[in-house]
Amino acid sequence: MVVPIIMAVVMGIGHYYSQEFCTQCRKNGIKITSFAAGVAVSYLFLELFPNFSSAAMQENRFLFLMILSGFVIFHIIEKYIYKRAPKDKLLRDLALEDSVISFAYHVLVGIVLVNFFEVSLLKAVLFFVPIFFYTAVSTLPVDPSKYKWVKIVLSSSTLIGVLFGMFIPIPILLTNVIIGFVIGTMIYTVIRHSIPFEKEGEPLIFAVGVILYSAFIVWTWLV
Repeated sequence: MVVPIIMAVVMGIGHYYSQEFCTQCRKNGIKITSFAAGVAVSYLFLELFPNFSSAAMQENRFLFLMILSGFVIFHIIEKYIYKRAPKDKLLRDLALEDSVISFAYHVLVGIVLVNFFEVSLLKAVLFFVPIFFYTAVSTLPVDPSKYKWVKIVLSSSTLIGVLFGMFIPIPILLTNVIIGFVIGTMIYTVIRHSIPFEKEGEPLIFAVGVILYSAFIVWTWLV
């Protein structure tokens, strides 16, 4: 179980330095966000969603409600803040929302990472790569916390989830519920915040991300 811990630590480092990483990307003109979005889309449509669908059809079709729940909850929370918060408090409230949701989301990611690793290392790696890209390339329209201790706590969230998944037995049904919720949140965050809109981003680099990760996933089907 050392590998999930290492992955969680790497995820935490990417989380902690995400703002610096994105700043360097923009300075150098690197459209890493487009590439990361391509990777995430490929993984969602070719690996994560199909496998979850197969499990849900065999175990309980009501598990599909968790995908919808993840998507809807994230959308409602964000829209509620946009519509209710005064303009002078909007960014602050969005930053608070981002911090709370990011922490909870990455705890769940850590739990799922342990579950996938117990199936196979390759399955865990396939999951880790797009999540790491999304975490390191933060695209939410808010500034990260200025407090170092807050950044440390947020960055440790995946590790907390991994440790929780390692030492607390979780029933298979609950694990699938968590995976479904993560899928829903991934769909929302990728569409809403990761895929560049209008003139932003590079379609060619997005396509490269799709092609490369799709090819990698197809290769895993053949080995």
